Amino acid sequence: MPVEIIAHRGASREHQENTLPAFMRALELGSDAIELDVHGTADGQLVIHHDPVYGAGRIPLAERTLAQLRSETADGALPLPTLPELLELVHGRVRLYVEVKGAGLAQLVVELLRPYASWCAVHSFDHRIARDVHLAEPSIRTGILTSSYVLDPARELMESGAVDYWQHHELVDSALVGVIHRTGARLICWTVNEPARMRKLAQMGVDGICTDVPGLARDVFAA
Repeated sequence: MPVEIIAHRGASREHQENTLPAFMRALELGSDAIELDVHGTADGQLVIHHDPVYGAGRIPLAERTLAQLRSETADGALPLPTLPELLELVHGRVRLYVEVKGAGLAQLVVELLRPYASWCAVHSFDHRIARDVHLAEPSIRTGILTSSYVLDPARELMESGAVDYWQHHELVDSALVGVIHRTGARLICWTVNEPARMRKLAQMGVDGICTDVPGLARDVFAA
């Protein structure tokens, strides 16, 4: 099976990460999927942004409405995109991997993504989010993120109901690939930007590579 090329926050080396231009460029470069981060606003909107704060004033996203955040956009910065705007832009052309960053967002995410479950997935460092999304809507693919080499990854997958295991690429080895595959899950590595490492991970049998340079990754695997 070909390795899935996942654009990390869009084509984030060419455009500001987690913005519509970065996502558009990821599509143009032939990415198989796009990864992004979401937080909730005070008025229940899901905005795409990595950090819990925004702009020159370091405004907490959870304490402002979407209208307030867009009115307070720093000079020269692009407006915060919302998850519905990205869903409309992508429209099923690639898979979206939605990393849920903010607390208490599982139900809101489920309600929004349920109609798009065939091409959207959810993952988080907070494994309770993966569990809660899976329990609320099993048709939505879920994953768990980690930057540790845990002793029993199969148990982590079972307890969360996840089917994607997101591991930092430096902690991936053939033994871990084997464990994950024996559970029936997929192993996705983040964030991989060097061609030699991409090839090495592919040789190990990983299922997906999340990268800041999806165009380069496409060239690597086309060669």
